[in-house]
This record gives sequence, structure tokens and C-alpha cells, in this order.
Amino acid sequence: MPTPGPNVYPLDTTGLNPANLIVNEDHTLTSANTSTYHFVVPQFSPFYREGFTISHRPAGGSGFTVLTSGVDYNFAFPYVGATLQTGKPVYGAISFVNLLLEGTVRLTYQTVGGEYTLDETNLIEITANIVYNPRITT
Repeated sequence: MPTPGPNVYPLDTTGLNPANLIVNEDHTLTSANTSTYHFVVPQFSPFYREGFTISHRPAGGSGFTVLTSGVDYNFAFPYVGATLQTGKPVYGAISFVNLLLEGTVRLTYQTVGGEYTLDETNLIEITANIVYNPRITT
């Protein structure tokens, strides 16, 4: 996989470029990550809501279960500029409903790419500098 950072993937305003499809990106969740908000930032955020899938494997478990938007998780960090440019909902993170969720989550998503791409470290740093709720930060 390419090194994270701006312009690793070309700008895709259609949300359909196969070169921008990220498949089976794993993240580890522990309930100790945060006590107020439980979220992950995909490595090549921002991403299109359309076509996004996430599944969960409990710690020590086997097999993944597909999670449901609005029930198990919500989209967070809306990217207003990218949404306006593409005409499609674009987000930067996933916020989990269950704050005690642990194990591995596996993401498949379409990155917007181009100048919008931030790596996880930069996005978390920006978020840490904002006192607002990460579920509604833009």
C-alpha cells in the first residue's frame, strides 16, 4: 500500500475510480481508545459514503460481521468542500455507537484522493486542536 499523504491517490470527483478503492483496511478498537467518543479515521480519508462497508471481528473471535450505518456506526468529520465539489457525501471518520466495542474493524471505501487526502496522523492532530465533538466537526 502507498505511503499515506496528500496526492497518493488521484483526485476522483466521481467516486468510481478503481485506482482509489481501498479494500480490507483493518483498524484495532479497544474501549480504552476514548471514553466519550469511539471512532476511527481511515488511512486515506476523506472517503465517499456511497459504497462504504465496515465489518467487525470481536477480540479473540473469528469471522467478520457487517455493521449497519445508523445502528452500529455513524459517519463523522463531514468534508464540506469535497462534498460541494463532488456533489456526493464525503466524510473523514467513522464514529461507533457502542463505546465498548473491541476487536478489529475492516473497512472498504473509495478515497476522494488528490489535495483532500490527509493521513490519519494529520487528521487526528487537527481534531485534537478542536474542542468540538468529533461526530460533528467538519
